[in-house]
Amino acid sequence: MPGSPFVPGLSLVSNPPDLEPVSITYGPVELPEPLDTITIFLASAAQPEHEHTLKLQTEILDTADGVLADAEVRLIAGEQAVSSLTFSGPPGSGIQIRLALSFARFVGGKVYGRVELPYVLAYRRNPLVDLFNAAGSDKGTEIRVGAVVLHCYALYYYTLL
Repeated sequence: MPGSPFVPGLSLVSNPPDLEPVSITYGPVELPEPLDTITIFLASAAQPEHEHTLKLQTEILDTADGVLADAEVRLIAGEQAVSSLTFSGPPGSGIQIRLALSFARFVGGKVYGRVELPYVLAYRRNPLVDLFNAAGSDKGTEIRVGAVVLHCYALYYYTLL
């Protein structure tokens, strides 16, 4: 699938529940060496309405498709979530981001729901970022209000310590 995952309206829609999850892989992407964490911001569309619970598997892969980090996020219609993945790999090697969508709970019907990827952030994780994220602060790397770009002040504050 060519193009940017951030294009408005570009959505991931699940296969029927009896089929394998639909997945997409972006990359490889070369990241500067100190970066070790990627936070993926996710949004489940509110319309059309549905009562399913969507399950999104997020993975960071090396260039040989080996899993460096993975997490699972569950979303209902209209919900937003983040998936933060910390990884390590050989210096200078590329990574890939894979998303796989399926149902955690399917209640039937023809409306499946969809997930969009409004923002991805790559950074070097540190204890101050972890503290701000645990506190739910917008100074961390996991809080985003609406379409506003993240503050991420903890990334800069930590360098002052």
